[in-house]
Amino acid sequence: MDSAKKKPGLRVGKVRALGPGKRDDLRERPLLEALSVGDTVLWQDYTDKPLDSDADNNLFLVGIRSIKAKVKR
Repeated sequence: MDSAKKKPGLRVGKVRALGPGKRDDLRERPLLEALSVGDTVLWQDYTDKPLDSDADNNLFLVGIRSIKAKVKR
């Protein structure tokens, strides 16, 4: 039951690629258009599982609604 008590944390990362989003979801389109490859973002981490194909465990598949902020420099 410890996993039910786990609170999500924030992570910082760079956008490496953008997907098309869900077709017919009009709320996602403006969110996707606000991001570009190379942007630094804060995202809500609901899982500690990285993509299996990444040997360094540094790549994560993050849903657009999990991104909380784009960091400007």
